[in-house]
Amino acid sequence: MTAKTQTVTQAQLDACLRCIDELTGEVFYRVNSATHVDVTYTVRSHKEFHVLSCTCPSMNPPVDEYGFFKYAPRVCWHCKASVAHSRQYSALKQAEREAATRLAHLVEMGLTEAEAKVALSHSLTVDGVPASDEELVRVYGPASRRPSDSEIRRMAKAYQPKAFSLLR
Repeated sequence: MTAKTQTVTQAQLDACLRCIDELTGEVFYRVNSATHVDVTYTVRSHKEFHVLSCTCPSMNPPVDEYGFFKYAPRVCWHCKASVAHSRQYSALKQAEREAATRLAHLVEMGLTEAEAKVALSHSLTVDGVPASDEELVRVYGPASRRPSDSEIRRMAKAYQPKAFSLLR
């Protein structure tokens, strides 16, 4: 089953809580009901069957006296919201790993950890493109690697907008 996440709202994402079973290490989601305040549903991923299951009535329709479903099971918004939340969580963890790797690289290049954190917290651009790690080390590193005042004045003058005149 493929759960489409295009229709998931922020309120539905906020209703999701990522949980980990302490005994098995399985990740599952507890999703608050939109209609009942005190009800939560559990969404689990069954990797061997490539399906999601939810404990809500939409995924578990009632049966009649003969054992047949009264209506066909449907994909509920709980499954869609948990898939979207899982994708956001994965993207966040990937961004954290990349930031930690870049921080370690800046420290390896000679910045202290505090200097590296300051360098990464600013969005420095050089000639309209994001600054490379070498440029960050030069700008945010110790004074011995920083540009001198004369260099700063020369660069400031070079990057000043030129006045335009038709009479030239």
